Amino acid sequence: MEAMTAPPPIHLDDPRPADRGLAARLRAGDEAAEAELWRALSPRLKATAAYFLGWQDADVEDVVQQAFMAAFERLDDYDPGRASLYTWMNQICVYLCFKRVRRRKRLVHALAGELELLAPSVAPVEHDGRLAAVREAVEALDEPCRSLVQGRVYQDQSYAALADRMKLPMGTVASRLARCLRALRGRLMAGG
Repeated sequence: MEAMTAPPPIHLDDPRPADRGLAARLRAGDEAAEAELWRALSPRLKATAAYFLGWQDADVEDVVQQAFMAAFERLDDYDPGRASLYTWMNQICVYLCFKRVRRRKRLVHALAGELELLAPSVAPVEHDGRLAAVREAVEALDEPCRSLVQGRVYQDQSYAALADRMKLPMGTVASRLARCLRALRGRLMAGG
């Protein structure tokens, strides 16, 4: 009877041996390997992206797809001796999430500036008819501008709430709202 030997210890930071073969197949352009990688890693990368961007965020799927595209473009940079494919791709996904969050912050700051320009015109004191002029200008906006401005300025809805209500990505809502506020400002400047 043969003596049983203990299996080698598994270290969580060691790359899986299968990663070397899969990486070689990916470098060779094997589409089956690409599908295998997608099935194996996309749920985990979606969880990572959702953690950083929000569980209901429409950008999660986009970030995961961008991570896969970036990984496929940079397969020559992958070193199976340093990290598993998951670890390497997770780093790419986290980087793309941080990039997306930074872009959102810039949009929010830009929109905050637009709202500050409108703030004196939307003051509750209705001297000189300014409040009525603002209300008329908002009502004259086309849809979806009218809904966006009313939701954000009058109802104080968050960008996430507006995006959810309009079934649009938050970045799209932010850019549309910026355009709508510029149009509103133009109407107010022309009228007064």
